Amino acid sequence: MAQTQAAAGLSVYQIFNLCQKSNAAHAKCVGLLWQLERSNSEKCLADIFACVKHVLLVPQGEMHGDRIVRFITGFVAGRDPAREDDCDTFAERLLRQLISLVTARDKSVRARCCQLVQVIFNNLRADELDEDLLDSMQESMLERLADKVPVVRTQAVSALPRLCDPGDDEQYADDPVMEGYLQLLAADKSKDVRKTVLASLPACKTMVTEIVARTHDVNHEVRRTAYAILADKVEVTYLSVQQRVELLCCGLGERVASVKKQAGLMLRTWLDDTCRSDVVKLLEYLDVQAHEDVAVSAVQALIEANAVNPVAMAHAAAEQSVGLRQSPDHTPLSSEEALVWQVVCCHLHYAGRAKGQAAAALTGAPATVEAAAAEDQLKALEAALPPTVSDFMHLLSAHANAGQENSFAACQLLQLAATCVDMTDATGRQAAADLITHFLKDPSRFASQGTAWEAALVKLACHVHASHAELADAMLSMLWDMFSSWGLSGEAPNSGDHLMVTSGEDNEQESFQSVLHQASHVRTQNQHWIHCLKVAGLLLQQLPSARLHTTGAGQFGCIEDLWPQLIMPGLGHAVAAVRLEAMRALGLFCLLEGIPRPEGQMAALRAGLVWHEPRTEVAAAAEEASEVASTRVVAAKALCDWALVRGPKSSDQWYLNQAPTAHDLQVTPPSSPQQKEELKPLVDLLLGMLQHTLQADRQSSTGPESQAASDVEEDLTSVLAEGIAKLLLHARHWSSSSNKGLQDAEIARALAVLFVAHFDPATQDKPRLRQCLSVFFPAYAAASSSHQHHIARAFRRAARGALGVAPIKKAPAPQLMRYMLWLLQTEPGSEAEGTQQDEGQQVTRPSYPGLAAELVSEVAQCTRFRESKTYLAALLKVLLTLPLTSQDSAAIKRLRVLVDEVAGLVKERPAAKDLASFGKQLQQLDASPEEGLDADALASILASINLQSESAQSAADPSHENTPSADGPAQNSPSQTMSSEGNAASGQDMLVDCPLPFQESGPTAVTCTPARARRSNREAVDARSDDEARERAPQTAARRQLPARSARTTKKLVEVVSSSDSEIDASSGGASNSTNP
Repeated sequence: MAQTQAAAGLSVYQIFNLCQKSNAAHAKCVGLLWQLERSNSEKCLADIFACVKHVLLVPQGEMHGDRIVRFITGFVAGRDPAREDDCDTFAERLLRQLISLVTARDKSVRARCCQLVQVIFNNLRADELDEDLLDSMQESMLERLADKVPVVRTQAVSALPRLCDPGDDEQYADDPVMEGYLQLLAADKSKDVRKTVLASLPACKTMVTEIVARTHDVNHEVRRTAYAILADKVEVTYLSVQQRVELLCCGLGERVASVKKQAGLMLRTWLDDTCRSDVVKLLEYLDVQAHEDVAVSAVQALIEANAVNPVAMAHAAAEQSVGLRQSPDHTPLSSEEALVWQVVCCHLHYAGRAKGQAAAALTGAPATVEAAAAEDQLKALEAALPPTVSDFMHLLSAHANAGQENSFAACQLLQLAATCVDMTDATGRQAAADLITHFLKDPSRFASQGTAWEAALVKLACHVHASHAELADAMLSMLWDMFSSWGLSGEAPNSGDHLMVTSGEDNEQESFQSVLHQASHVRTQNQHWIHCLKVAGLLLQQLPSARLHTTGAGQFGCIEDLWPQLIMPGLGHAVAAVRLEAMRALGLFCLLEGIPRPEGQMAALRAGLVWHEPRTEVAAAAEEASEVASTRVVAAKALCDWALVRGPKSSDQWYLNQAPTAHDLQVTPPSSPQQKEELKPLVDLLLGMLQHTLQADRQSSTGPESQAASDVEEDLTSVLAEGIAKLLLHARHWSSSSNKGLQDAEIARALAVLFVAHFDPATQDKPRLRQCLSVFFPAYAAASSSHQHHIARAFRRAARGALGVAPIKKAPAPQLMRYMLWLLQTEPGSEAEGTQQDEGQQVTRPSYPGLAAELVSEVAQCTRFRESKTYLAALLKVLLTLPLTSQDSAAIKRLRVLVDEVAGLVKERPAAKDLASFGKQLQQLDASPEEGLDADALASILASINLQSESAQSAADPSHENTPSADGPAQNSPSQTMSSEGNAASGQDMLVDCPLPFQESGPTAVTCTPARARRSNREAVDARSDDEARERAPQTAARRQLPARSARTTKKLVEVVSSSDSEIDASSGGASNSTNP
């Protein structure tokens, strides 16, 4: 061995100097170092550890230091095959010494030690290691999982995967390592730590759930890592249907392109590995009938990724007579096959049209290329579809009549026919019209198919009929045929509510049969009413105006005849389900242009929103609360849409004077206190109903009945809030001077109600309302400066209203005021105001002296009536940060006088200090502080303070008028230097271009003092002596069998040197920035 060392002429220090110059020398240096270890293991270990200590304080990310770490990794992995046991023992001894330094005070040392520990341990090929070593390593790395430095936690996570204990059930239930991993995954703020934990988790059932949950992480890199791990470690069969749908829904709809791409790669892996490139088999894992949108997105993503070739599929289907080319007598298409062909054909249709439009816009060779591509797409579409429209209708009819299990496939064929089938042939168009009429006249099919069938059927009807007038003629004639043939034209609205029963013992059997027959007749008639109203609603949804030249049959000669003949009787029906469909049809009818007399329709909509009691006792026993609540929700949506389209006050003037009452329409009881609410202006009606529902939510108890009522009101509250927010956001379309727009006072009141609703604790379980308002307020404030002035006018009213939604100590008024202040500080845009700002023009800062005066007056009222101290403090904080300028000197002077007068009323020291600071700010803003106000202005200010103080109780919110008052040693970093006195003469040439010179005399060993000493000095000395004796003694200690590493797990053991070195020193900054763990 000595001859080998002499022949090489290199020592350990010289080898380390050589390997840091280039990575190319690592392979040779590894062999030389193992030769030195074989000659003298003890000296080699001491020299290697001395060199390792030299590297510990080198900043992470430094090139030569990283080369040393890679060299150590290659040295451990490149052991001599003839001496595997001896090499593993040597690596264990080196690992043991490194573990003793992971608790160093310096964070760079801890990070580098954990890095070396994890790369050495993960590259050990032995399946059995010393049990004491494994226990020591597990204890040290688990402790480092709680380190304050993210890079240390990252390296500790990478060191622990091989120490996980799966248990008997292989679910890692009682494993401390998995417990630490899950804690980091749920609570760690570092994205790198969460990414490393994800890469270290095994692919078991429990851990798969955690990986899927990380696809909703706040950081897009963590989400991308989760999708990558799912694609590589987890097969699609390991996931539940809900998990697959959730992954595809969130991944394919991602806003970050890298995450969306990774989700597409995961989908491609499912298709290639599990489904063998069969897209139909892939859709079987998604339950397409329950998750149609996700399945469509998946097929579209595969087409965009060139995993599915629509042109090849179409020509193959034409050659083999499969798919849409099959005979109608054959087995119907499955749900997955029908959806695939619907997406493929729609893609060919839209791609061919886009290519054709591009060819028409170009000239020359590019136009020829685009035209050829369009021709290929359209030929493929023609090959995929049946030869004629009549053949397609036969195929569609066969699927529709094949039973309920084939209804989804029939619906897909309907959508395909409405999009891709050419209806220029008169014979085919007539066959399609006959099939549509047959489907629309079948109430049972409508009840069983759902809304998707209805939408597809109406879309096909619009595709078949060339114009709106032709569509209206066809559907009005069909409506009259159903209406007259079912005997609905002469039926009274309340017929069928009472069943006539004859008495007498002889006629008991006949009476029973008669009752059954009458009950069946009543149910059938109710279904007919619902079906007619639903078909009428589908027609109204497609029409832009009621002024169409129609030639309908019977009493349905035009669109306007639907109101008196069908919709109005439906609103007066005794069954709640019929009234619900009638209200939906009425909401669509009111949006049509050219309605001659809308008074009756508006009265019915208002009555549908206000009245919610059953009409009769018989109806009360029959209808359900959900249908009544749904009727109110539909009425609220219709009223909000009316106000949004025609103006908030477009109907108030003529409605309040000449509109019929609800009693005249027989929609509601003749007399009730709610009739006053019905006669209010529209905006007042909507705001009043919103406040009423919010108050009902606050007063509701936790009982089952009250909880059910709260659930009923939730949708109505959210719909009203959303409608009012839309009205405010588009209020600029109607000027305040016209009779259709909102006045400033009305806007301020509406804003105050919405602010209170947003912060009301009763709306915490209303995610739709919270989400809508959280988007509305920033958009409204950023639209224009006038919107911000409206918010300022609503500030005091909203703050006062927030005091009454909860006990005064828990009232959300301070949070509301901070939020409104943030909105006022938002930079407004000029686009909404229709003005363009020049480049050199200075931006005018907003100023709110009027709001400041209101808040100072509010402070005076709070001091007089002892409001919440938190509320008072929040008011003063808003005053200190409220935007004010010196442009209006008179307003600033009035504010100064007002503050001086109110300062004497404030007794609390913090409040007085804040008010004094605000006075100093005003003094600095006052351009002429020596000038004062005249006597009249001063007297008016003093009078306003006294008047507001005396009337505070009456002006305050009633919910809190009688509310009681709410009293309610720096450690220095260790000086660790390394000296290099000289180099050996024989190795002098190896130190050229060597930033980290290693030498025989040795650098000064780094001293890594543990942050928390767990032993006394004497115990530490004894422990080191025992460790040295144990290392010299024969290895007879107990050894633990490590879990077997499969090929998949071994593939995932990633060296984190290159990925995290660039980020370790970002927080450490070298040895000078040392901190405690």
